[in-house]
Amino acid sequence: MFKPQLDMAVLAGDPKDSVALRKQGMACSRKFVPGDFLQPAKEGLKGGALGFHFGWSLNVNVLEVAIRSGVCLGSMMVSPGLCARSRHQASMLDVAILAGHKQLAAALASAGVASFLGQSLAGYLFVKDQNDRCELDLAAVDSAFAANVGLEAMPIQIMDVHFGYPMKKATRQFCLLDVVVCLGHQALTRRLAHTCAEKVAVQGSIPTCLTEGHLNCTTALFPLLFWLTERKLPLPEGNSMARTKAAVAAATVLDDVRCQVLAHYMVLLAQWNGLWTCRRSGSVHIIQPTLLRHILEFSLPRIFLTRRCLQGHAERRK
Repeated sequence: MFKPQLDMAVLAGDPKDSVALRKQGMACSRKFVPGDFLQPAKEGLKGGALGFHFGWSLNVNVLEVAIRSGVCLGSMMVSPGLCARSRHQASMLDVAILAGHKQLAAALASAGVASFLGQSLAGYLFVKDQNDRCELDLAAVDSAFAANVGLEAMPIQIMDVHFGYPMKKATRQFCLLDVVVCLGHQALTRRLAHTCAEKVAVQGSIPTCLTEGHLNCTTALFPLLFWLTERKLPLPEGNSMARTKAAVAAATVLDDVRCQVLAHYMVLLAQWNGLWTCRRSGSVHIIQPTLLRHILEFSLPRIFLTRRCLQGHAERRK
């Protein structure tokens, strides 16, 4: 008859009582539901991604105590609240990420809770700023990195619109690095570039479709999640200088990683083709290094985020 006491301690968000009851060997007997951890977001306080898209706010204390008490959260499915913009269902890991609580997100990921939003999670990191433009919820981004959900590789569908005559629009698949450059966040750009440098600049497994026109703000960029709604919110425009600085920050990291990786790939290619000799001193001499370097450079993905391309971009702007 004492088992419900731990349930009450969890619902009350009381860490001390829950720890004491667990030491007594008590376990939770209640079947918890999303409503135990969530409450409707108050009007005017929907600045975070969770409130903006799903209409919920997270009771942090209750969820934290529930995780420590071993409550099973892996199969819990969270539906959007009333007047929510989303029609997808999220897991508690998605909820913690979108709420911007990286410690809870990391704890849920360690407990084996998966994301139900999957690859579409990146699109839910956008919120509306004070100027009715799209902005990233940086706390949610930090939480996604803490949960190690592979955010840097998630594709983001962007509607690229040229409001000229004739009007042109195309759906493009940006990576998060492209989006952060267009937002002009230099610090986050460097962090992302370090995280995905080899996949973007060497392997090409994370495609980037950033062009010179995007740095010049010649087109309007709308996350597809917003484009398909009644109120279309674009990324900030008129920030060409901030975009260029962020692009330079990314290109510096990507180029440095390319140079480091090329040396290893060059040795590997030389070994495969027998284009190397070992001298008596123990040093290795590579035959025809210039040819091997050209072969490797030709195999690299063609991206705009290089110092050479950005230097040409700067010269054309003069």
